[in-house]
Parts: sequence; C-alpha cells; structure tokens
Amino acid sequence: MSHKTDEKMLAEQQKFGKASHELYSFLIEWKKVNKLSDKEAAKVLVEAAGKLL
Repeated sequence: MSHKTDEKMLAEQQKFGKASHELYSFLIEWKKVNKLSDKEAAKVLVEAAGKLL
C-alpha cells in the first residue's frame, strides 16, 4: 500500500469515528429527552433501522 492510500484510509476512519461519536451522543440525548428506557430506545431504533433497509 502506498503512503497516500494509508493517509486516505486514516482520514476515512477518523471521519467515520467522528460521525459515530456524534451519532452516539445524539442518541443518548434523544433517549433522555424522550424519557425512554434502554429497552424502549433499542426497540425504536431497531424498527427505524428495519425501515431504512
């Protein structure tokens, strides 16, 4: 692998990591605002993911 390819992969991983962290933070806040239990939140997220696929 070339050095440029390594840099590109690292940049993609960092971008994904930041987006993943932002999504996680949003979901934690969403759960609190809607006063959902872990189980209730998981059910809603699984249903939403199923609709997206």
